[in-house]
Amino acid sequence: MVYDNAKDPAALRELWPSGGMGNVIVTSRADTWPELVDDAITVELFSRDDAATLLRARTHDNDESSAAEVADRLGRLPLALVQAAAYVTQTRTTLEHYAELVTQQMGDVLATTPPSDYNIPVATTWSMSIAEAGAQAHGARELLIFCSFLAPEQIPRDMAPDCAVNLPDPLPEFASNRVRYDMAIAALAHYSLLSADPSYLRVHRLVQLTVRLSLSEAEQRDWAAIAVRALSHLFPHNPSDRETWERCAQLTPHVLVASAHAARLGASEPTGDLLMRAGVYNLARNFLPPAADLMRMAILDYERSEGAESLQVAVACSELAHVLHRRAELVEELAVSERAIRIRERLNGTDDFGLVEPLSRLGNAFLELSRLDEATDSYQRALSITESTHGNDARESLPVLGQLAWLNYRKGNYQTALRLCQRQLQIDISTGIPDLHTTAFIHHGLGIFHHAMGELDAAIQHQSQSVDIYMAEDGAESYETLKREESLANHLVERGETTRAIELLDHALQGLSHIHGGDHPDLGAILRTRAAAYLAEGRLTEAHADLVRTVGIYEIFYEPDHPYVARALTPLARAQLALGEREAAAASVERAKLTLESRYGTNHPVYAETLRVQALLSRENGDAATADQLIHQAETLTRAARNT
Repeated sequence: MVYDNAKDPAALRELWPSGGMGNVIVTSRADTWPELVDDAITVELFSRDDAATLLRARTHDNDESSAAEVADRLGRLPLALVQAAAYVTQTRTTLEHYAELVTQQMGDVLATTPPSDYNIPVATTWSMSIAEAGAQAHGARELLIFCSFLAPEQIPRDMAPDCAVNLPDPLPEFASNRVRYDMAIAALAHYSLLSADPSYLRVHRLVQLTVRLSLSEAEQRDWAAIAVRALSHLFPHNPSDRETWERCAQLTPHVLVASAHAARLGASEPTGDLLMRAGVYNLARNFLPPAADLMRMAILDYERSEGAESLQVAVACSELAHVLHRRAELVEELAVSERAIRIRERLNGTDDFGLVEPLSRLGNAFLELSRLDEATDSYQRALSITESTHGNDARESLPVLGQLAWLNYRKGNYQTALRLCQRQLQIDISTGIPDLHTTAFIHHGLGIFHHAMGELDAAIQHQSQSVDIYMAEDGAESYETLKREESLANHLVERGETTRAIELLDHALQGLSHIHGGDHPDLGAILRTRAAAYLAEGRLTEAHADLVRTVGIYEIFYEPDHPYVARALTPLARAQLALGEREAAAASVERAKLTLESRYGTNHPVYAETLRVQALLSRENGDAATADQLIHQAETLTRAARNT
């Protein structure tokens, strides 16, 4: 015996057989059948393959791509899939056409053409269920509406109670009463409008769409604003604090969805501050693509709500520049940094301390692009503003002093770079309780600059301190820890400790590959250092492969004649020469030489390594005198840099 589409157990009690040997099958939107049914089977979402197979079988349309697209857009919901097949069959159209319709007119499509064996469209089925759940439990309908302006998955069960003061009637009253709140969830779950566990609620996105379409445009606008207001109340205000990360992770998907609804509907509630908090959280976790997207969305909202030349836009642009620098998106980094500077100058004048951060961001972009004169101008102006505002040797000067140290390192002024970094450390120690992240980065710089000066023991000591601090503060898989491991490994290679260096580099490569999700200049630096370790161990083929990949990465993210490319071509030439590829080695070193001459001139210490590889080529060609001359020239450049 089959009871199809039964409303609830009460509707069947008088019809239930009292005995016999047969079986009873009940289909229903309700999910609980105490006493009458021993084994309830939930009809789960189909897999993508099963959903596509069903669509192709029912429509006799073998377009696999369109079938998969329709399955994805309908969330693999069985009843919606069957209705889609009925629409395609009855209207004599194709799955490709239906895929276009569900993209453009989802609500209309869901309200039409029920399957022949189920005479109610899926949208009508849900509307009936919503009405019945609302009648069964006060506040159930409003709770479902609220959830329909959030992401469909992982809605924190405690979200509505925790932000009850920001919700419209009757939600505050019933959400603050946990028994009534649980009963509303039970009513919605009973009609399969949501699923629930002790921690989360989930609402299928087609149910969410049906709920939203049942509202007027004004009502949708109001509910989008309500969702944003609730999230603004709940989202931590200190998202860089690791203690808040679990809550930030729970809420970030809902921030994206609610903010998108608010923007689409023109809701009155501003979303910029909320989006920025979510962006800063993602930056702190090194989730860089979503961090950039959230900050761009925040800027758009600030432009709408505060004006294109507002201080909020300037602050958001400066934060976005930080993310873009990590992603090596340097052209956009330049543009947003310059915009932040223009806005602040117009609002607060040319000596405003708020200019220091965007000026520093601008200098960072120029430095990466090897536009060293422009980087110098940006950093010097930032330092001048800082010192005029806070005096010489104030803590506020630490970031800019560090940037000037790195600038001098890139210019080949190693002793100046080291002196600036030592001044940083002195200020850090003498001006109160040091910030450990600042201290760690100073030790990183000291490690690099001591290495450049040929002082390996000091370099390893400082770099080890940097790694230890970052690991203790942020964990072994944090961005800064992984970056510093590459630097430490570079020093260890120089000292001949290649086994330990390769272990550190493999760990850093794996971690940063996960953070960036693919090739990135950070990976190029690791590969170049690992290639040096491989060369030292005689693993020439592996070194060659790492260096070819490094050159490719740098060419993609910068340009073919960028100094980073040249600095990878030089060891590549060394590997090619060791492998007997003399012509390829000569071509690589010549290309590196031309790039470095055009960017730095012939007196830069980076040029010295190119001269050493040229010396190797000269010896291979039997020209010992030229080789000796090139080595002497390289040593002269290195000594000069260490005295500058």
